[in-house]
Parts: sequence; structure tokens; C-alpha cells
Amino acid sequence: MLFRSVKNRSRGTCSRRPVVLFPNCVASIMESLKGTQIRAELVVSDWCSTDWPLQDWLPEACGWSAGCVGFSLQVVEIRDQYFSVGKGRNRAATAARYDNLFFLDADMLVCKDTLTAGLMSLSKGRANFPVPRYIVSQGNTRNILMPTSKGNCFVTRDMWREAGTWKEWEYWGPEDWAFCDAIEETTTVDRAEPVGFLHQWHPPEWRGRHTREPDHHVSKQWWEANKEKRP
Repeated sequence: MLFRSVKNRSRGTCSRRPVVLFPNCVASIMESLKGTQIRAELVVSDWCSTDWPLQDWLPEACGWSAGCVGFSLQVVEIRDQYFSVGKGRNRAATAARYDNLFFLDADMLVCKDTLTAGLMSLSKGRANFPVPRYIVSQGNTRNILMPTSKGNCFVTRDMWREAGTWKEWEYWGPEDWAFCDAIEETTTVDRAEPVGFLHQWHPPEWRGRHTREPDHHVSKQWWEANKEKRP
């Protein structure tokens, strides 16, 4: 049900302070599942991360699943040289056992409202691209709404296929909007705003750093203004 492409998002530092994005994300997932009847599988596409190898901490972190119904974990290892969000998501979805899919970035924090709102949309035959809030700086709790963010979404397997799956570009930015545009062509999209759905702060230069073109960033403004030039 929950899918993420990851390359060295588990343990970093900034200003001599730890930045543990993916472990925080996993902890929030496990906490959100507790006490629910949601049957979930966490599928992670991993580009052989070396900052904190997943086998050293992820199974133990998911050991909190004692209070979760039917939880399972699967890691899909990818040995390609360059990172691609879309490729990782497609590999994870292909390997997954369930047909309700929640594509989630590794730097997010989820809450129960995120899951219940997303699954409610799917039960009505609709997709859901929840709107996150961005934590503005390291060590801060202040956050602001990110209405242009569409990188996290609930879709069914059929919706994912009908949209042509994710674009497997090897640079950062537009695969989220491309996928949402494709979903909107065939499906109604809800945009829930769960208060506890947060994007964790990290240094801006971490975006795209493991891709083929780390300096090639596509902005939302460019994407909207240049439809004829889109890849």
C-alpha cells in the first residue's frame, strides 16, 4: 500500500545536527496504523543506500507493527546508477501485494487522517493527492501549506496503469505533476489537507543530488507555462 523510492535519506547531518528523514517517516507510518483495521504493506525501492543501510534499521522500525493488522515489509533493490523517483515507484507498485496504492515521499510525516481520507476517496472511486505542510527550517515546528505539491497520492492499481504509470525521468521535479495530470484525465481527484501531513525540512541541495542531472530542476511555474515544451 505504501511506496517510496529512496537513496540515502535515512541519516544525514546539517549544521552538525542529525537529519533522519526516512526513519521519521517510517515511525509516523507505524504510529498512524496502530489501532486501525488497515491492512498495509510498506514497499521501498532502494538504490543501495549507504548512509544507513536499510537492513540495519528498517525491519526493527517496522517491528512496531505489533499493533497493526496484517502489516508487511518489502524492499525492492535497484542497482541502476542514477536515481529516479518514477522508476522506484513503478517497481514498488509492480511488486506490491495490494491494489490500493499510497505513493509517499521519504521525507514526509503522515497521520491517521492522511490514511483515512485517502482510503475514503478510493472507496468512492476517486484519487486523493493530499496537500502537505512544509516545516520551514531545521529544528522548527512552524509549517506552511504546499498547495502545488502533488508528489504524494492515493490511487488504485487500475488508476496507476490507466495513467501510464510514473514517468521515469532521471532528474528532479516534474514527474509528480505529470502523473497528477494523467490521473485527472480519467479520474476525479480529491485534495485533502490533513493537519498532521508534513514535509520535513532538509537542505535544498539534497533535491536531485543522486540523479543523472542533479542541477536540472523543473519548477511548477515552468511546468504550467510551457506545456508545449514538456518532456
